[in-house]
Amino acid sequence: MNLFIEIERVIKLLDVKIQNAFRIIATMQLKQIYNSNNINSLHKPHLYILNKLKQKIVTGNAMIAQTDKGKTTVIIYKDEYAEKIHTFLADNEIHTLQKNPIKKDQKRIQENL
Repeated sequence: MNLFIEIERVIKLLDVKIQNAFRIIATMQLKQIYNSNNINSLHKPHLYILNKLKQKIVTGNAMIAQTDKGKTTVIIYKDEYAEKIHTFLADNEIHTLQKNPIKKDQKRIQENL
């Protein structure tokens, strides 16, 4: 049962967008392990690798994220990820609006209905 807890802990370190996909993959792998005759010999290496990966992500202040193109998953430092987001927002002149412009449009739509 510890294997399930450790897998979920690592999955929670992933980007929210890809957590469910990794849960499905982990479930399929666990079913294969459970259905095999070599449960003890198979799950120990997986658990070891899982723990090492978790340690490196946590100690390195990193995260696992999905790229916007190419369906690729990467490990990136959290600081670098935040910097990329800020650069993207600045380059595309994205800023916070002072008031919600949709309310005005919604009011017009309601009046016309």
